[in-house]
Amino acid sequence: MAKAHNLAIYALDWDDFGPRAETIQIVDPVAGTVLDTESVTSFQQGKYLVWTIQGHVQVRVTNNNPASNAVIGGVFFDP
Repeated sequence: MAKAHNLAIYALDWDDFGPRAETIQIVDPVAGTVLDTESVTSFQQGKYLVWTIQGHVQVRVTNNNPASNAVIGGVFFDP
């Protein structure tokens, strides 16, 4: 069984283009099941999203504003 650890995503709209609005999903890649969904808006100062995960996951970032693009400032794994 895989060990649980933290996954953090730092969302940063560094150029305030849009303004940006995104949906970030954690997905089970085998079943295709969405495990969690978070929406981020107004993240010019940066926002951390943190999950405790176990095993394999996919991160899906969806742009919700057609006038801009989706961005992520960083992805961090806790050993």
